[in-house]
Amino acid sequence: MPEVKAAPPYGIAQTDLWFRELGKILHQEKAAEELIAAKKAEYLPKIEALREKLKGKTAYVTAGAAHGHALLSILGELGMRAKGASIFHHDPLYDNDDEQSDLLAQTVKHYGDVPNFSICNKQEYELVNVLNRLRPDLLLARHGGMTLWGAKLGIPSLLIGDEHYSMGYEGILRYGERILETIENDEFVKNLEKHAVNPYTKWWLSQAPDTFLTGGACK
Repeated sequence: MPEVKAAPPYGIAQTDLWFRELGKILHQEKAAEELIAAKKAEYLPKIEALREKLKGKTAYVTAGAAHGHALLSILGELGMRAKGASIFHHDPLYDNDDEQSDLLAQTVKHYGDVPNFSICNKQEYELVNVLNRLRPDLLLARHGGMTLWGAKLGIPSLLIGDEHYSMGYEGILRYGERILETIENDEFVKNLEKHAVNPYTKWWLSQAPDTFLTGGACK
């Protein structure tokens, strides 16, 4: 069985590459180009309209490696700025060691570097510290229990567990619409912030997020 070695189709640029690689494997290059053209004609005007509404908005991503990298691509495609990301593990090449599969490298290539990028194993005390410092307009998460921390800080938070939801051209539109809906309906999290009890002290929130990783607590 031939392998499509292109990174998964998240974002317009990578979806183009994925369909072209598939067309090459199936010896259907012309059909692939026709499909790409048809899909772009249908979805790009709608995506551009969403970009106008989301322009200038910021987000923070917390998810596993493959999906976290994908969500960063979606943000870039929607014209949003990633303020940072907590990626729970790191395996950009999956299991074939082919550079085409490196979705993180493709994301940086197409949309720019990602600041405040960290690899962790769901250390929530670090995540709360980072979110409190960066204060993005949106928290994007894939795993249950993570959006709770953004909501307590008054940050609109979106949890979508289905990694297929944002794939392809239509996936960008679907995800963008959910993002816009989440940002615009922020009354609940703003009220929650006023009444939520934060278990972390002011001392911890004033420390660098990686204090315990660098041995700062012993100084």
